[in-house]
Amino acid sequence: MVNVPRAAFWLGAAAILGLAGCSNSGRLLPAGSPQQLGGTSVSVARYARPRSQAAPIMPAFFYVPYLGGPVIVAPKFYFVFWGYRKYGDPHKVKPLLIAYAKSMGGSAHNNIETQYYQTVSSVNTYITNPSNQFGGSWDDESAVPKTPTDSQVSAEALRAAAHFGYDPNGVYFVQTPTGHSEAAFPAHWCAYHSVAYYKKKTLPYAYMPYMPDGGAGCGAGAIKPPKDESSADEGVTIMAGHEFGETITDPTPSTAWDGPQGEIADQCTWNGIANEPFGSKSYTMQTMASDADGACVQSYGSQAMPQASSGDLLYLSDVAKNDVEILSYPQGRHIGTLRTLGAPRAECADAQGNVWIADTQGFDVVEYPHGISKPIAELSTPSAPRGCSVNSKGDQLAVTGGRGGIVLVVYHRRPGGAWHDPRTYTDAAMKRVAFCGFDAAGNLFIDGAGNGGVFHLAELPHGGTALVDITVNASIAAPGQVQWDGTNLAVGDAGVTPSVIYQLSVSGSAATTVGSTTLDGTTSVAQFWIQGSRLIGPGLHSAVGIWKYPAGGNPIKTITSVRGYGAAVSLGAGSQGK
Repeated sequence: MVNVPRAAFWLGAAAILGLAGCSNSGRLLPAGSPQQLGGTSVSVARYARPRSQAAPIMPAFFYVPYLGGPVIVAPKFYFVFWGYRKYGDPHKVKPLLIAYAKSMGGSAHNNIETQYYQTVSSVNTYITNPSNQFGGSWDDESAVPKTPTDSQVSAEALRAAAHFGYDPNGVYFVQTPTGHSEAAFPAHWCAYHSVAYYKKKTLPYAYMPYMPDGGAGCGAGAIKPPKDESSADEGVTIMAGHEFGETITDPTPSTAWDGPQGEIADQCTWNGIANEPFGSKSYTMQTMASDADGACVQSYGSQAMPQASSGDLLYLSDVAKNDVEILSYPQGRHIGTLRTLGAPRAECADAQGNVWIADTQGFDVVEYPHGISKPIAELSTPSAPRGCSVNSKGDQLAVTGGRGGIVLVVYHRRPGGAWHDPRTYTDAAMKRVAFCGFDAAGNLFIDGAGNGGVFHLAELPHGGTALVDITVNASIAAPGQVQWDGTNLAVGDAGVTPSVIYQLSVSGSAATTVGSTTLDGTTSVAQFWIQGSRLIGPGLHSAVGIWKYPAGGNPIKTITSVRGYGAAVSLGAGSQGK
């Protein structure tokens, strides 16, 4: 299966809070019987945990699945400030919330939700991010119980719907004043959202206790406050953003975007707290889950790295940090980092500047456009991918690695741009596969080890249906990268010190050595990258060197900030086609 989100699912209940009824990721059934006021309420609340109970982020399982239910496509937010005038608002939460709600529409932070959608009759409709999402506010000065129940809060949400009028895109926020909060706030939770039914129509609502009463556990003093907030009320916007995002992506809890790790804010609760811009305002916010990035993010959009522009870029897999560092090439200035992969190793690039990263933990290969941190394709592989190569036309991607005798898979790109399920190939003589590379004619070569660990080379001829074994007159101790250098097939020997690259001329089923390149100062360069007259060679778990090619010898540049494995050069617009 291809083009699937970068995730593996895990199952099992996670007991979290000792309240009346609980289940995974903060889904709690609050105490109290449902009440009616022009409708009914139901107990399906989703609670935001306090800082002391924040669940750790698990990148290997990071993904919010779609369960098929509706979302709120054009959100409007309505606020009821219940008893604020009567009981007090010492931290001025009301003007803060109204100012925030009036500023958030069209923001980069609220743009995160626009990647999520609902499916009706096979048509996906995405959430929008209009500039004006503030529907209005209402001061209800009726009596507020000292410790209201969820039933009383949902009844207040129904009163708000009666006051404002029912809006099918509305989210109704109930705020209780200082000293009047539901039980278990703030020890066990900070806020929640749920759903009521107003005249048989769903009414999503959220409950915000008086957040400054929750202190540090609910966000006070989380970081240095921005100019538009105080330290005491930072939790107001953190939790408001949390509940805004979850309510519009899962308005009837656990029917739309939700999973074993929770909704889009649950996965990132208290993660990456930062002061974010909202037009001329700035507010303290948590990150939100982005399935497109496989990460917790503060914004969503093109995500182009500002310094990338049209210049060439060098991508280097770092085995120490399990990320991919991006440098300007050949200058070596740090441009950005890809942090959403599990265990990135081998790399390859096409003529358009797209880079593929083989993720041995995710069992997939992930494609990134030049200088963009958001992937555009993710292809599942039969096992941990070892190496990759893209043909000159950019319509075939080869990946080494597999199970049950499979040593190679080749994906094909349809005219419309989508990749489809790969063809698999086996080779009985190859016991362990390593790398692969296309030549200019579209022939594909793979190397590895045969019986007794002896070096083995095979070819999938252009248009062929089976691998053909190739004899090699070079003695190669450990197979390394395979890449066409423009004239010959370059094959690395990662098992000698220093590492050596052989240039092979292939004719029929035989490969003859016509030259070699010695990489002085190296002990194990497995996956290298040849770019014109330069070769980039990451030492395994050591520094990255750049050599003249095919001269070799001493490196002309050494990059010590990366503990190496994979490398690829992504051509900028000015270099493509040259």
